[in-house]
Amino acid sequence: MTKAEASQFIKQLEILFDSVRLVDVPEASEVFLGPDGEERRPCRCRSHWEREQGCAGCICSEALAGNTRVSRFEPAAGEIHYVTAAPLKIGEELVVVEATSAIGAGSGDGAAGSAEGEEFYLDSVTRIYNRKYYEEQLKDLEYEAVGLLDVDGFGSVNRTYGFSTGDQVLLAVADVLTACVRDIDAVIRYGGDEFMVIFCSIPKERLFDRLEDIRRAVEKISLPDHPFLRVSASVGGVYCAGKDPSRAVWEAGRLLSEAKLSGNCVRVDEEE
Repeated sequence: MTKAEASQFIKQLEILFDSVRLVDVPEASEVFLGPDGEERRPCRCRSHWEREQGCAGCICSEALAGNTRVSRFEPAAGEIHYVTAAPLKIGEELVVVEATSAIGAGSGDGAAGSAEGEEFYLDSVTRIYNRKYYEEQLKDLEYEAVGLLDVDGFGSVNRTYGFSTGDQVLLAVADVLTACVRDIDAVIRYGGDEFMVIFCSIPKERLFDRLEDIRRAVEKISLPDHPFLRVSASVGGVYCAGKDPSRAVWEAGRLLSEAKLSGNCVRVDEEE
């Protein structure tokens, strides 16, 4: 991940969390990425978490040591906070991103407001970002490619198996999409059985292959309660670096419509 990609990733996290920090664990410092370059300051863990022992038991240290994401609840300032931390490689440097939201005592501007804000941007069925999140937070950001995916024959799934099974299909597709992209990308339930994937950094020549990987992963979905139900998807994608994002989404929709004529295939913009 480049510093520019990391900076955009941090901005996305700041929408959902009260506090987001980049921590250099070995140096016990916080990393700030700004337009004028990188700045480092002494880590604020003692004051931030009211912890006299400093870095002992630090969630960032734990995430770095295990090279994995760690999440837990931490008390501070009379409230309970949800904290999650994960290693993040920026260039050749490995740091840890820590995100925190208050969920404990208090009302109005504190924990409840934060939790409500997060729920506001999450789809109730799939638990991924909803269209409102895209419209209000991502629509005007710069990104390099966009893909639109539509579940083939989804209406017949609802009619044949019921809406509960339809929801299971949507959740399974959302899980596949989330597993197929990186932390710097975004997955959105755009509407109904249509999903959007925003790629923040991807070479143009790799777009088709990435979308094809997603299509194949969807094709492998199997629901334990309905072993004979087959899921597939049609996908349209556009490389849009330096272009109007709204126009790119429209173009991806046109290519998706072309893909749906055949079904279970990918169509991308072939213009140079």
